[in-house]
Amino acid sequence: MELTLSPAVLSGRSVNGVRSEQGMVVHIVRCNAAELKSGLVRQAYSLCGRTHGDKNDGWSLFPDAAVTCPKCRKKTDK
Repeated sequence: MELTLSPAVLSGRSVNGVRSEQGMVVHIVRCNAAELKSGLVRQAYSLCGRTHGDKNDGWSLFPDAAVTCPKCRKKTDK
């Protein structure tokens, strides 16, 4: 199964991906073709190490979004 990198935001009841001082924080996660098609990734880590928790629903994919997480951006530059 081939994995692809895609911009994503944590979603759910306690994490909506929005920080008041920074706006929407877009990370990069690895996903397969089925997840990319559905737009949701449940159990994945972002390149910076963030993951879903008990109070959110996983990742919502935003393939056309600009990545705003500095740690994820730095890892893709390597």
